[in-house]
Amino acid sequence: NCTAGYYCDNVNLTSVAGKECPMGFYCPAGTISPIPCPKGTYSFLTARPQSANCSLCPAGKFCDQQNLTVPGVGDCLGGYYCSLGSTGPAPNGTVTKLVGGG
Repeated sequence: NCTAGYYCDNVNLTSVAGKECPMGFYCPAGTISPIPCPKGTYSFLTARPQSANCSLCPAGKFCDQQNLTVPGVGDCLGGYYCSLGSTGPAPNGTVTKLVGGG
């Protein structure tokens, strides 16, 4: 079995450690192929052993793709919000126009 944080994609590997899991992925013990960090997360570190090691996308940004290596692919624009771990911008609550200017 391959060590957590590494993957063994070749049955003839002589090292138990295998290959270091790349950025944007995680590799539990025994992994054959790196698993992408899910949408809403990212990882700029290597050798991550579990999905909990993928960081949540910061508030104000969104992470709408898997295996991101930077925190957020986009910023939320006016009229939208992105909470921690957001996979896309969400419209703000209903905006009420004040009648009479005040």
